[in-house]
Amino acid sequence: MFGDARLAGAWLGAGLWLAFAIGFYIVGVVLFRVRTGRWPYAYPRPLAPYAIFDQSLGVVLTGYSAWVVFAPAPGPLLSWIGVAIGSVLMCAGAALRAWGLAGLGASWRMGQDDADESVSHVRTGAFALVGHPLNLALVIAAAGQLLLRGLDTGSTVLSLVAITYWLVQGVAEERHWRARSNPS
Repeated sequence: MFGDARLAGAWLGAGLWLAFAIGFYIVGVVLFRVRTGRWPYAYPRPLAPYAIFDQSLGVVLTGYSAWVVFAPAPGPLLSWIGVAIGSVLMCAGAALRAWGLAGLGASWRMGQDDADESVSHVRTGAFALVGHPLNLALVIAAAGQLLLRGLDTGSTVLSLVAITYWLVQGVAEERHWRARSNPS
């Protein structure tokens, strides 16, 4: 009656993902640079194992972006209900990430550099409700992709990486801010 849910899930999944990834990880970075005069990257040299882990997320996100363009989607989970819920989750992930970035302002960084004294520990807005809203936003978006595209290799790997990144990066950030607030 409403058409092909598999085709809708594949197209919506690809379109919403590319808007999320390009909007936040490319356009958002460039806008940050224009607004603040600096890039949001804060990786000390030489790269520590954590920084390599942190930067590997970019490789996964780039790979998944290619996956949604070139790999066929098996179809949404739960047919049209999956398309609807997956679309809502993608939009919710985008909204949470936008809210988190707005709260961070000039303190937004990818990575952790102890020598960077220009950042502050943000505990307001989205950060008052969720410890790591930017990373949780990626988990929510990945769940949306699972529902939209189905249990294909790409969306499954994206979801597992997003959850792992959220947990590992969250612990690293907590440790980083604890050390900065209590130098021994």
